Amino acid sequence: MFKKNKNLSIKAQQLFKTPSPAIVFYKDCEGHYLGSNEQFASLFKLSPKTLYGATDFDLPILKEEMDFYRKKDLEVQQNQTPLFFYETCTPFLNKQIEIQTFKMPFYNDNGDVAGVYGLSVPLNTITFKDVASYAEEAGVEKKYLNFIQKQTGGYFLSPRELECLYFVVKGLTAKQIAKRMNLSFRTIEFYRDKIKLKLNCESRQCLIQKALSFDAIKSLL
Repeated sequence: MFKKNKNLSIKAQQLFKTPSPAIVFYKDCEGHYLGSNEQFASLFKLSPKTLYGATDFDLPILKEEMDFYRKKDLEVQQNQTPLFFYETCTPFLNKQIEIQTFKMPFYNDNGDVAGVYGLSVPLNTITFKDVASYAEEAGVEKKYLNFIQKQTGGYFLSPRELECLYFVVKGLTAKQIAKRMNLSFRTIEFYRDKIKLKLNCESRQCLIQKALSFDAIKSLL
């Protein structure tokens, strides 16, 4: 039987109340949603109030997505470390959304892990720097902010730039990347030039070497 956890940290409560275009939620150790913002609940045509107490297995999404979400929750809880990764969400088994998610543990007043809270943004909407900014506004601890920054080596590439860089690491040509990302060849060249400038690289090999130090890239390989 689901029971409300009354010992949520202040940071967890601040996180889902902070206005932002991001998807924000938090769950107890059993995977029940204890809170979310409107952006998240509305994906499933619910309100934060009606989402309360549900689990991912109650939502109209793919079974493999349910399993993946739960797996990541357990990793965060058991290791008591944050995670930053890419995932998909397919509300009502309709249009699939690609998102980047940051999950971290939160604790009760006794210092025990009480669950997981997370902040997700659809790809191609806001930058990693924005994610860190929203998390900071929500009172997320500095060590977690540093973790977010570490995912891209502190360079804060945009989601599109990071996606382009990932395909560069995979060995795709600019024309192939353009096709995969459904963009023009000229746009891909523009992204590649911006990435080189941000990473202070002149060659493809330099880009690959730096990219392989980014946790967000390594998690996809």
